[in-house]
Amino acid sequence: MLKFIREYPVAFAFAVLVHMALLAFLVIGLDWAPKEHLGAPQQVVQATAVDSKKLQHELDSIRATEQRQRDAEQQRQQRLEQEAEAAQTKRRAEEQRLADLERQREQQRAEAEQQHQAETERLARLKAEQEAEQQRLADLKKQQEAELARKRALEAERQKQEEAAKKAAAEKVRQEEAAKKAAAEKARLEAEAKKVAAEKARLEAEAKKAAEEKKRIEAERAAAEKARKAEEARKAAE
Repeated sequence: MLKFIREYPVAFAFAVLVHMALLAFLVIGLDWAPKEHLGAPQQVVQATAVDSKKLQHELDSIRATEQRQRDAEQQRQQRLEQEAEAAQTKRRAEEQRLADLERQREQQRAEAEQQHQAETERLARLKAEQEAEQQRLADLKKQQEAELARKRALEAERQKQEEAAKKAAAEKVRQEEAAKKAAAEKARLEAEAKKVAAEKARLEAEAKKAAEEKKRIEAERAAAEKARKAEEARKAAE
């Protein structure tokens, strides 16, 4: 009722005024009409009847208006209740949607956190793998450098050995040539020595022959001299 009064104050005031007027009319009509119209009771009764019908019609009209207003208010209340229920349903649906959205967001945050954690772990593993790969490459580079240094050392040693072998071969060739020269020189010297010996032997033989020839000549000379002397002696003796 108070809600109706607050929402329809004009209609309520009009209805109150009509009721008060009707009440006053009835009171006045009952109390004062016989005294003022004593000579015409029939007219008063007729007027009262007409006025009562008019008043009843007004009351019926007011009641109909009030009923329409009540019906409209009831419909409005029903509509408001439906709207409120719909709003409440919508609010609940919105709250459910927000709750679902919050759960989804929470799930998404959890999934994002898990993904972030997984990505962090993956990046950590990747970093560790990269560091291990870098260390492996560094070790491989060191090994390659060591292998290259060893190959260079081996190549230098091989070249050194080749140079030494070349030098040794050259020295051998030189020594062989020197040996050949020495052998040739030795052969030449031996040939010269043989030639000198032969010449010496020839000279010695010639000297011996000359000495023998000289001795023979001296012997022949001595014999001739002896014979001459003997001949001279013989002659002298004769």
